Amino acid sequence: ELGAAKLAAGEATLEVRPVRPNPSTGGQLFGVDAVGLEPVRTFLLEWQVIGPFDNPPGEGELTVGLEIPYPPEEEIDLDGAYTGMNGQQVRWQLLQADPDGFVNLDPRFTPNEQSCAYAAVWIWSPDRREVDCFLGSDDWVGLWLNGRRVHSNVLHRAAQPDQDHVKLALSRGRNTLLIKVGDDYGGWGFYLRVPDPDEVLRISPRP
Repeated sequence: ELGAAKLAAGEATLEVRPVRPNPSTGGQLFGVDAVGLEPVRTFLLEWQVIGPFDNPPGEGELTVGLEIPYPPEEEIDLDGAYTGMNGQQVRWQLLQADPDGFVNLDPRFTPNEQSCAYAAVWIWSPDRREVDCFLGSDDWVGLWLNGRRVHSNVLHRAAQPDQDHVKLALSRGRNTLLIKVGDDYGGWGFYLRVPDPDEVLRISPRP
C-alpha cells in the first residue's frame, strides 16, 4: 500500500513511474493491484440535544412522534425546560458524537424506546447558497431549516452514513438546523454532515 492522497473536485490524473530497472531483463516493469477511492466525510460532531419526548404507536408497526409538534419545533431556547416523556422535565444539553460521527442518543435518554428527541446546530453562511446535507438515522427522521421542515423519512432502519440526501437553502448569516429522530426499538441516533469544500461555513452547537 503506497498511501493516500486527498483529491480535489473535478478530474484527477494518476501517474505511475518505475524507479529502477528489472534486474533480469534490464527493462522497467511495474504493476498496480488496485486504486481505492473512499469519500471524505466530515460529520457534525457537537450538538445541542433534548429529549426524550413521546413517540406513540400508530397504525401497523410505525410510530407517529414525527407529527407531534413538541416545543423545540416552535422555539429553540437553550435555557428552556419542557415536559417530556412520562412527565419528566427535559432540558437542552451538549452531546459529543462518537469518533465515527454517530450521534448516539440511546445511552443519553431514558426511556429510549417509543421515544423521540431533537438535536440542533447553527450554520453561518457568507451568502445565500444551496448546500448538500447527508444524513442517516435509526429510526425515523425529520429535518428543519430555519423553522421550516425540509425533509422527513418515516421507517425502521439501522443508521448508516448518507442514507438520505437533502438540499439546504441557506440564508446569509445564521441558520438554524434542527433534526428530530424517533426510536421505535433497538438502537437510536443519527449521522449528519454538510460538505463545505470551500471552507466558508461556520457550524457551531451554540447560536
